[in-house]
Amino acid sequence: MKRYYSLMHMLLMAAVAGGISTGISGCAKKEEPEVSTHKISGTVYYDCAKKPYAGQLLELVHYTSATSDAFSGVVKTITDDFGRFTFNYSKSGGDNSFTDEYQIFTNDSSGGKKLLISRIPGTNSLDIGNLYTYNKIKLFVDIKADSVSTMTDTLFFGISESSYYYMSPIVSSREIYTFDAPARLYSDKQPFSTASFFFAIGRKSYLNNFTASSDQISQTSNVVYESEYLSMADCISQQHLDTVRVAL
Repeated sequence: MKRYYSLMHMLLMAAVAGGISTGISGCAKKEEPEVSTHKISGTVYYDCAKKPYAGQLLELVHYTSATSDAFSGVVKTITDDFGRFTFNYSKSGGDNSFTDEYQIFTNDSSGGKKLLISRIPGTNSLDIGNLYTYNKIKLFVDIKADSVSTMTDTLFFGISESSYYYMSPIVSSREIYTFDAPARLYSDKQPFSTASFFFAIGRKSYLNNFTASSDQISQTSNVVYESEYLSMADCISQQHLDTVRVAL
């Protein structure tokens, strides 16, 4: 038996069906990105003598790009009487950043920011061990001045634009020198510092090591230039010394 529906009845049925459909889709829940909570802890000392860096401000900066200017947040904490600290931070599983790394800063003596460690992965909770605000590296420097140099020649050698020594007149020597270490890099084994040892005749030539390209340096005449990569044992392992040789 056939059923016949009036136009009004059909329109009413369509309206009810549309309302049900709209109601169902409106009740669907939007999935929120999962939020995870992690912590980064460790201990800060003033120097290799391990005087606690007590009651000092530290900042944990989340970098999301390869450039040093791109960061998405800062978490602050104060070290306790023993220099110990803990950062608690949360991150969303929906974060789409180019890099996912953290750095720890403190204030330097001039009121600026001093980087203590970088390249901390933002993947889980970590104890990064000991950090030092005045980290030092000891190097055994073996200088062999076999070539003839004038009394006015000055040898510059070091690991950065600001941490170096100079010698005039230049003579052969074998001594231990202490340099300011750069900021540490995180490692799953042990945080470490990284840099190179440079030397040159004249301060300008020495500083060119950090500003000029390798091609520019190699094309410069009458310049003694050399560099060596270091294992960079710093305050954590002062008993280990790299030996660097300066042959003139």
